[in-house]
Amino acid sequence: MDLKKHPLVHTQLSAAKDQILKTLQKALIDAGLEHFNVVSIQLKAKPPAIKCPEGEEPAFEPIGTDDNDTVIYGWVCKPRS
Repeated sequence: MDLKKHPLVHTQLSAAKDQILKTLQKALIDAGLEHFNVVSIQLKAKPPAIKCPEGEEPAFEPIGTDDNDTVIYGWVCKPRS
């Protein structure tokens, strides 16, 4: 599964990237290096270290809902296609 194409993961990575860029820029300023700028950062999602039975692979899928009917995603083992 290409996690970059999953909308929830993409949203999480985008928000994390923005926060990390802000943190790095502040660290540069605090270190007296305000004349430097962080131009880009690349984050990649990786599957968790779960062990699936032979013939199955990790998949990031809806696993339920919370009290507000928000869909909860999680890692499950699914048969290889």
